[in-house]
Amino acid sequence: MNGTKLEKYSIGIIESKDKKESKINFIWFKEAIIVSNSDYEIFDPLKTGDLYLKKVCNVCHRLLDYIKDKIIREEIRKLPKKEQENILEKQEYSNISYEKSQHIAKRFIYDIYSFFHYVLIRVTSVYVGEHSLEPLFKSMECNMNSLNDKLLFLAVFLEYKNSIPEQTEQKIRDIEKERNNNSIAFNTLRRLVFNFMYINDVPSKQRQSLCSLLKISSENEQKIVKI
Repeated sequence: MNGTKLEKYSIGIIESKDKKESKINFIWFKEAIIVSNSDYEIFDPLKTGDLYLKKVCNVCHRLLDYIKDKIIREEIRKLPKKEQENILEKQEYSNISYEKSQHIAKRFIYDIYSFFHYVLIRVTSVYVGEHSLEPLFKSMECNMNSLNDKLLFLAVFLEYKNSIPEQTEQKIRDIEKERNNNSIAFNTLRRLVFNFMYINDVPSKQRQSLCSLLKISSENEQKIVKI
């Protein structure tokens, strides 16, 4: 993939596809990557989550197995594929109450909406940069004051910068205060900042401060440090 390092099971959006290669936009990278058609698989995002065998991680943005017990998972994997599916399906659906199914369904809808809210803002920010619309976008800033507007302006800035100046850090803090328990906006804000710190070098003091503000765990902060 043009020398680019990409973790196994990372998810992306296909921009274009020909007979041998595809152009895929992965969340971790600012530009789309050319990938051989034999090096990736297509999955249905509507068939992920609590009721299914796979789940999209909202931190590492990878498609992961959803069975939590590693020993059981490894034993099941030794069986033929059809038997694996039968066993896992029974585990997921046995003894599930109506209340539990309602909770799972609501969580699934929330996860999908949250993911696409982030993708929409991220794709829009990429489009602004690719079409040299940033000056026009900035001229409109004073007339756009909704929470989504502010997230979009932040995304545009982070997309094409390699540091977070004090003024921008304050904007991040202001958005966090204004979200008023809007967890979807908070998740989008956290993803935007986390992805920026994952790709760019950020001073340790600023990184720790933002991780604390956005409730990024120490385990996920270590993923930033190791890059």
